[in-house]
Amino acid sequence: MPALQARRRRVTPELATVLRLLEAGGAHLVNVGHGRSPAARQAAEAFQRAWAGEIGAVVSWPARAASWLRPATRLAAGAPDAWVIADTAAGWAGPGRRLAETGIWRASATIAFAGLADPALPGLAGHHATEGLRGAAADGSVWLIDDGALIQLAHR
Repeated sequence: MPALQARRRRVTPELATVLRLLEAGGAHLVNVGHGRSPAARQAAEAFQRAWAGEIGAVVSWPARAASWLRPATRLAAGAPDAWVIADTAAGWAGPGRRLAETGIWRASATIAFAGLADPALPGLAGHHATEGLRGAAADGSVWLIDDGALIQLAHR
């Protein structure tokens, strides 16, 4: 446990909140999805280094694609307890819609980084890809999508 605590002291407030939300939800096995921007890749890599549980699939996707079927199928596979997403709202719209169509993935079992904390996200990705989605803002506060609206919560 001391090694885990030492790793946790070196994480950003945003990452600390992502980890806390997953732990509070009882997650052990998580799948990680991310866009291909440097910021999204870095967030996903930092999460992988800090997560003390198991990591199943790690899947990336382009900002534009003819279809997001392959990355969505890979990200939904393996019966994870939760999913972690690092991307922008625009980058998440396609994969999010496709994931919602799988019937396996659930927005409410997904924790995202600050890039998805965008009021435009529900309009871009749709209700099924966003309703119940939670995440961490850069300052470590929590946000969620409820009834199609982005709600910023105080630090918890």
